[in-house]
Amino acid sequence: LDTTIEAGQTYTYRVKAFNEYGDSGYSNTANGSVESLNNAPTIGSLSNVSILEGGDSGTINFTIGDAETSALDLLVTASSSNQSLLANGGIALGGSGADRSMELNPTGGASGTSTVTITVSDGTNSTSASFDLNVQSITAPTIVPIGNIAISLGETIDPISVSIDDVETAAENLTLSLFSSNTALLPLDNMSVEGIGAVRTLTVIPVEGQLGVVTVTVTVSDGSGEAIETFEIAVQGAPIILSQPVDTVEYIGGIT
Repeated sequence: LDTTIEAGQTYTYRVKAFNEYGDSGYSNTANGSVESLNNAPTIGSLSNVSILEGGDSGTINFTIGDAETSALDLLVTASSSNQSLLANGGIALGGSGADRSMELNPTGGASGTSTVTITVSDGTNSTSASFDLNVQSITAPTIVPIGNIAISLGETIDPISVSIDDVETAAENLTLSLFSSNTALLPLDNMSVEGIGAVRTLTVIPVEGQLGVVTVTVTVSDGSGEAIETFEIAVQGAPIILSQPVDTVEYIGGIT
């Protein structure tokens, strides 16, 4: 048995059969050639990727190789199964040789799942590997509505309970900010929020001796989205007549 044959070479052989009674003699000459073996390229393992809506994957590194072909000469391509979420043009390939990379840039405002397929070719054979990109939608935080407040001059306002929530973000990681439309009546320094979690306490102290109306804006943010709630505080002096009968003489004498 000849075990020294090499790929790409041509060999000439003669064969004969034999048993206990003798042999058949050699056959006619036969030529045979050994074709070169071409293994398919290889791709290193790829893991599924999950990101938030509006973000990108960052750099994803992977390796490629081929038994016969230099990694520098291997062709890498990529495709997406969900073009509305991740267009093929949103897949940026990089690297060289055996060390390659890619970055996935989904469509802004889109969420869902796309299967990304990486294909490596040596010009004859090719190998593909796939993984899933999951883009999670972002839900803005919520604030329970806060009712308007009316007080008389000199009165104080009880602490205001503010209830907040978010689907993706823990309540203790949500941030609150405040704004006053009338800083003469309610300066920013006269407003504060205390507590953590889903229920916060808002304290507001109007300037002593000031009358008027102020709109307070409460904004809650999870770092990506935000919710805004507004309410009014009215500091009043004497009672205000909102409406009166057409003929005031009939009700209050000669006062008009």
